[in-house]
Order: sequence, then C-alpha cells, then structure tokens
Amino acid sequence: MKIKNLLLFILTLAGVQSFAQITISGELRPRAEYRNGYKTLTPNDVDAALFVSQRTRLNTEFITENYTFFVSIQDVRVWGGVQQLNTIDKNGFSIH
Repeated sequence: MKIKNLLLFILTLAGVQSFAQITISGELRPRAEYRNGYKTLTPNDVDAALFVSQRTRLNTEFITENYTFFVSIQDVRVWGGVQQLNTIDKNGFSIH
C-alpha cells in the first residue's frame, strides 16, 4: 500500500508543470603558506612555519518566477588543526 501511495505521489508531481530551477555547486580551495620572516628580519631562534588551510563550500540556489533562494554552507579548517573525530565544532562551519 505504501508503494502505491509513493508511486501515485511521484506521478502527480511529474504531471504538475513547474517553472523552478535548482542549481547545486561546490568549491574546494586549499591554500599553502610558508612563513619565514615576512616584512621583518627572521630572529635566529624562530623556526619557519608551513601549513595548509582549506575552505570547502556547498552552494544551492533555487529560482522560481517570483523569488530566488540561495544557501551557502562553508567549512574552513587548517590541516592537522582539528582531530579527525571532532565532536565539538570550533567555529569552522557556517551557513550563509
């Protein structure tokens, strides 16, 4: 009975004429930085720093004749800065 209702619902949706468009896109931007005395002389007792940060974004846009709805989900991390099994997100994840 549930399958019949589901098929009926899908066929009903397929028969309704819709003028909406949905677009899903994403970005993955890693950035490596090597810091060793930028704008100043490097002290002898300071080691250079090398790290990689990454920004991951998932964008969704829904457009109809009357309105446009856009959601962007973003996660920013430094490689090695957060444990793999992170139970508490520390301001790396945001929704716009």
